[in-house]
Amino acid sequence: MLVCLIIIITIEITQYITYLGSADIDDVILNQISCMIGYIFYLIYIKIKNSQLKWTV
Repeated sequence: MLVCLIIIITIEITQYITYLGSADIDDVILNQISCMIGYIFYLIYIKIKNSQLKWTV
């Protein structure tokens, strides 16, 4: 999660410095929420994958 936040903030700072796009706190918040949702889906996928491996052995 921290890596995701660092990447998001780096992109926003780059947008602010280069005047390409608009740096907005909403982007940081929404991107962090999206990162958390993606991570939750990843954990669910790993849990399902591991439970399927137990049944095939």
